[in-house]
Amino acid sequence: MSHEVESMLYVGGTPWHKLGIRLDNPPTVAEAIRIAGLDWEVGLKDLVTVDGEAVTHKATYRVSDGRVLGVVGPTYAPLQNGRGFTFFDPFLSAGEATIETAGSLRGGARVWMLARLNRDPVEIVPGDAVHKYILLANSHDGTFATRVGFTPIRVVCANTLSMATHAGASRLLRVRHTKGAEGTLAAIRDTMNLANAQFEATAEQYRGLAARQVNAADLEKYVRIVFGLKDSAKRAKPAEQWDADNAPTIKELPPCDDEAPTFHGARLDGSSLDSVLDAQFPRPLAVPSLAEVVDETEKDRASRCLSAIIDLFETGTGNTLPGVRGTLWAAYNAVTEYTTHHRGRSAENRLNSQFSDGLALNQRALTEAIKLAAA
Repeated sequence: MSHEVESMLYVGGTPWHKLGIRLDNPPTVAEAIRIAGLDWEVGLKDLVTVDGEAVTHKATYRVSDGRVLGVVGPTYAPLQNGRGFTFFDPFLSAGEATIETAGSLRGGARVWMLARLNRDPVEIVPGDAVHKYILLANSHDGTFATRVGFTPIRVVCANTLSMATHAGASRLLRVRHTKGAEGTLAAIRDTMNLANAQFEATAEQYRGLAARQVNAADLEKYVRIVFGLKDSAKRAKPAEQWDADNAPTIKELPPCDDEAPTFHGARLDGSSLDSVLDAQFPRPLAVPSLAEVVDETEKDRASRCLSAIIDLFETGTGNTLPGVRGTLWAAYNAVTEYTTHHRGRSAENRLNSQFSDGLALNQRALTEAIKLAAA
């Protein structure tokens, strides 16, 4: 695998670009940890400066091979894979969920597991349904805290969408597992019921987006807000360039003696040398400043992003369905399909982005789409 995806598994056709080991049947948590290559522990090492002076921060490392994963603060305590992912055990035991994918990114710096809830999908418009999942992601390099939350996945194009998780539901998800305890199983079912209610509420927002048509101007505005792209109308004007056709002409030179120097047949005196040089050698185009170069680079990036999302808005997977075409739901899904399937140079990079800014972009896309629908 590449330097981004170290190891992973997936069950059937999943939204994770079919990287890693494919399984026909969902695994247990213990099987998933082993098959996905997550059966290792994280340790801590003291750090010193090059002069041998001790520092308060520590290095995290993989015990099995000594690989350094990151640098963390003095109070950091690693959440081991074997312990963290047992979070899913009670849900699997109760028959409320099945594991669909798990793996390791960046040499073990980031790990995740995704389970599908055994509840009916929600249909946004006929033929366009969304399934319900729970994602647990953790970092061993200190870049982010353990994340547990619900995520909907659109069936027609299997792209991961982002959903804001109610704080109360997040707390309820941290159910202590006591094997065979009826109270625990009841709490799990209550948690799943709450999760299901959240999905249904969010589905109503999706249906609201599908009921709202969007024009080209609003689509461009929407994409610029989501990705933080500058408005082209507000860009600084380019540096003024030399116009050779309107360059200063050589004025008639004053009389001078026969000893006066000449240049290309023209007599010169000190005061007219610049004008003669200007006429003989037109000035080169103005050299752009660093700020202008950066601005042009951003302009190219914005143009590529806009072009890709506009194309996905019109022809993206599922966006040509009746009731989806030309709506804010199509615009939102164009953004999420772009971040999960097209943004970045490889499938591995796109997968990694789902644990960094990809989730934030998808959430912003939903928030801004809802604002546009209410406007």
